[in-house]
Amino acid sequence: MLKSLMIIIFTLVLSSCTNVGIPLDPSLTARMDNTGAQLDRAKALSIINHLRATKGVAALNINSELNNQANILAAKYAASNKAPKKPDNISAMQLSAGYADFANTFSGWRSNVSSVDILTNPKYSNAGITVVYSQNSTHGVYWVLLLD
Repeated sequence: MLKSLMIIIFTLVLSSCTNVGIPLDPSLTARMDNTGAQLDRAKALSIINHLRATKGVAALNINSELNNQANILAAKYAASNKAPKKPDNISAMQLSAGYADFANTFSGWRSNVSSVDILTNPKYSNAGITVVYSQNSTHGVYWVLLLD
C-alpha cells in the first residue's frame, strides 16, 4: 500500500510541475523524433534517480559501456521493429517505442509496477540509456535503458 502511494505521489508531483510554475527541464521534454536530436543522458537518469530516492535507493551512475550496448540494441530495435532480447551480460533492460520525449517514456515506465520494481531495484548501480530515431520505422523513436 505504501509502495503504491509513493508511486502515486511521485506521479502527481512530476505531472504537476508545469502546473505550479516549475517547468520540467527542457531536455526531458525535447522531442527525439528528428534527425540529429540528442538525449541528455544525465538529465534522463536524474529523473530515474529521483524515483529511486523516493524508495530510499542509491542513485544510478551513467556507464559508457552500457550506453554503447544500449546504442547497439536501440539501432537493432529501430531496424527490426522487434524488441531486442536482453543480453546475458546485462542485469535488466527497459524498452519503449513511440514516445517522442523522455518525459513521456518515463511516464510509461513509472505507470507499470514491474517497470518501477526494475528501476528502483537497489542491486543496480550503473545504467546506460539511449534513444534512436528511425523515420521509416513503425514507431519512429526507440528507447533502451540498461541496468547493471
